[in-house]
Amino acid sequence: MSDVAVEPKLEGSARTYLLDRITDCLLQADEPLKVSEILAAVQQDGTVTSRLLRAVLESSDNYQAIDRRWLMAAPEVDPRRPIEASVEQVLQQIGRPMTAEQIARLLAEGVGRPVDVLLPSVQQVVRGRGKYFAAGDRWGLTAWLLDVDDHDEEEIIFRNFFLDEEVLTRFREALGGLPWDRQALADSAVKVLRQAGEPVPGKVLQFLAWCAARRAFRPGEFFAQLLDHEDALLLSTGHWCAAEMVGEFGQTLETFAEQLAEREAPETTEEGATPRVFEVTASEVAEIAGLLADRRSHRISEVIETIFELSPGERDYNAAFGSVWGAMGADERFAWVGGERWRLAGTVPRLLNKVPELLDLPYLPYFVNEDGEPLDVELAEEGFEGDLLEWVKDPRVMIAGQPIPEGSVPEEAPPKVTPAIRYELRLAGALPIYGDLRAFFPTQPEVVEITLLHAGKSFTAWLNNNLNLMVELGPFFDRLDLPLCGGSFQLQPRGKGVTTDYTVSYKPGDVDPLVAVSDERLAVLEAMREDPENTQTSTFELIQKILGAYDKKGLHFVTLFTEVNVVRRTHAYLIASILSAYACFNYLRPGYWGYDEKKVEQGIRRQKRKYIKE
Repeated sequence: MSDVAVEPKLEGSARTYLLDRITDCLLQADEPLKVSEILAAVQQDGTVTSRLLRAVLESSDNYQAIDRRWLMAAPEVDPRRPIEASVEQVLQQIGRPMTAEQIARLLAEGVGRPVDVLLPSVQQVVRGRGKYFAAGDRWGLTAWLLDVDDHDEEEIIFRNFFLDEEVLTRFREALGGLPWDRQALADSAVKVLRQAGEPVPGKVLQFLAWCAARRAFRPGEFFAQLLDHEDALLLSTGHWCAAEMVGEFGQTLETFAEQLAEREAPETTEEGATPRVFEVTASEVAEIAGLLADRRSHRISEVIETIFELSPGERDYNAAFGSVWGAMGADERFAWVGGERWRLAGTVPRLLNKVPELLDLPYLPYFVNEDGEPLDVELAEEGFEGDLLEWVKDPRVMIAGQPIPEGSVPEEAPPKVTPAIRYELRLAGALPIYGDLRAFFPTQPEVVEITLLHAGKSFTAWLNNNLNLMVELGPFFDRLDLPLCGGSFQLQPRGKGVTTDYTVSYKPGDVDPLVAVSDERLAVLEAMREDPENTQTSTFELIQKILGAYDKKGLHFVTLFTEVNVVRRTHAYLIASILSAYACFNYLRPGYWGYDEKKVEQGIRRQKRKYIKE
């Protein structure tokens, strides 16, 4: 047995979740499994290590090891007792509904009789006794259901919560006021679980559902519907939680895995002993290729744990790491996609080296005034007015492929960043990586696979370091339900060192005030974009139209850039040049610009002409 205490460092619900995943894996297996095989089945975004898995396996009496392989421990049943008592004991031990075959297989180990002999008896027991209820092809104990034989509320509370009324009261006060749809109780229950933010005792949840449906409530049907609901999760403690909590469980498991690695010092090589030399064989490389054949990325630590059953911190792990990394790097079948992640080369999405068409700068005619002079002029930075030189380097006005402005990237990455999503980025599912973001994400290799985790779900995005652009964010933006323009969320790295995994925090309504544009204003700008005359309008004239809609308070440069880019893709340096060059645009105060229609005829300021680029 491991001498590492899983509790209390690992919160009970996260540990239970992992134990339940292990149980599901072993119940489905036809033979004992190696730790690496269980790990492959229960892996949670790389948060579960083989060391953690072994510690959890050894902490539970539900499992036993034979020759380094694991299986469900035989229940301690008395073969002289009626089989009904043994069936009930097995269900109580597992804590969740099981198929009759799964029950029979566990009993067979305990009583020493063949499964096919026991199965008919088990089926007869669960189908013919009032102690059990059906949940699809699985069976549970009616003791897990709310007793509603008497529909009097006080009697129900007395029968079901005689010793737990304080627990019921706490959840009822917190969740009792939430609305329920009597025609979709399971869906309503999921909403309640999300609001709870913690596992809810099964009978408490059933009681809340009963309060909504009263005499129409059927505990067994409700339990079965919730068990099949993709957004609900039943723990073997009898608690229900929203599926989103899996992400929180993963973070807890990851923290515990790190604590476990720190607590268990690596074995040291005895004095005079020769450290193990790893030479990855062709067959092992082929095994790695087979592991990566699922067309997703794997951390090299996962590969080593699966193939060699070594965890970080263990003796020989570093030697294995270097050898496996070298072998994969030398093989054309594999592609390094950042951090510790590798995948099969052919599974990296194509077209990552191109800027999405929605973000391309359009080709525009050469606009001139009556004297044949260009209208859209670009100035050298020395000619910028006010604080424009600062704002043209702001990450919120960067476009894909633009060179990184000098001095705009901090030497040390901040602990968190909060990007804002402009209109065209929301539509394209993309995010330019500049400023704090550039320091935040790895700069190697050329293409990096990024994992974003939010509310228990993970999303994959791709970062092209040559273009400083992250793409394929559309499903992630949709999941957050970001507004069309200005939505803002927080990113925080997961783990230590160079990482490609990030936790996302977002609340509906979170926006960047300088990038946010109201729906009404967006409608106006979209109409301008669709106007056929738009292609015959210079950027100078477009800025006049946009600034002309605002009063004397003017508009911030970032907001102006955002609105211009709703109508037409334009880079910040051109907008800054036009604002600085023309007399009709006024620098009002830090960041803000106004428009004076009376000065349009004055054209370009004389003192700015020397800064015009040829």
